[in-house]
Amino acid sequence: DSSSNFTLVWVKDGVLIDDSSDNIEIANETLTILNTRKSDEGTFSCIATNLAGSTRSDPGILSVCDCREPYTGNFTFSIPRKTSMIPYFVGSVLSPYHDYFKYNYIIDQGESVFSVDSQNGSLFLTQSIESETELSYVLVIGATDPTGIFSGVTYVTIDVVEVNARAPVFIGVPSQPLSVQELLPINSTILTFYVADNDPGRSGLVEVSIKPMLDHALFGLYETVGERGKWSLFTRQILNASVETEFSIYIVATDLAPSPRSVQIRLVIVVEDVNQ
Repeated sequence: DSSSNFTLVWVKDGVLIDDSSDNIEIANETLTILNTRKSDEGTFSCIATNLAGSTRSDPGILSVCDCREPYTGNFTFSIPRKTSMIPYFVGSVLSPYHDYFKYNYIIDQGESVFSVDSQNGSLFLTQSIESETELSYVLVIGATDPTGIFSGVTYVTIDVVEVNARAPVFIGVPSQPLSVQELLPINSTILTFYVADNDPGRSGLVEVSIKPMLDHALFGLYETVGERGKWSLFTRQILNASVETEFSIYIVATDLAPSPRSVQIRLVIVVEDVNQ
């Protein structure tokens, strides 16, 4: 009987479908795609075979519409203040799902400062931000497909960060060994120096410390109140030349920029014997 004892297989674009995939289910001669994806598009047909031979069904064409919204979240970027690189590439707001959307401003806050490429969603800074008061911008960017059916918006936060062009500079720290009299009282100031950083904003603020090493616990630092950048090195213990005559410390200056720069200087301290 040619109508019984047949086998049936499914093919897509002329290739046998592997039913071991976790996305494909074939049961009772029925093909089921569990979670339809764009990659499932194609031409489907089934082939039935028995003792009398084989026959192929008429093809069926499956088209998959990716109907998701263009965005699932928002974007955050950082830009430098007072940059000379104009236009400055901020980042891309390209939809992760489609590369054929058109992009545009929905709310024009910052439109005079930024531009968005309608073809690829690239966001650019079009002029340097000179104002010290501007800390961030929030842009609303829209994306629409060519049919106008699928569209969405994303919120773009752009933080303005200080340009950190210079590292801190030590002024008044001797390159030669510093001579210190022995048996000075604890908390005696043995050196006063300055640290300068001419970058704007927090990039020009500096923290100074002694690098943790063998001799660092013997000395301390403090910044003079009301005199920014003026630092003093003092003793935490009494120095005795009969015990130790030379110490070596590293003083480190680090600015407070988001991407900080630091510099260190080695200072040799020689303890003088008062009896000599």
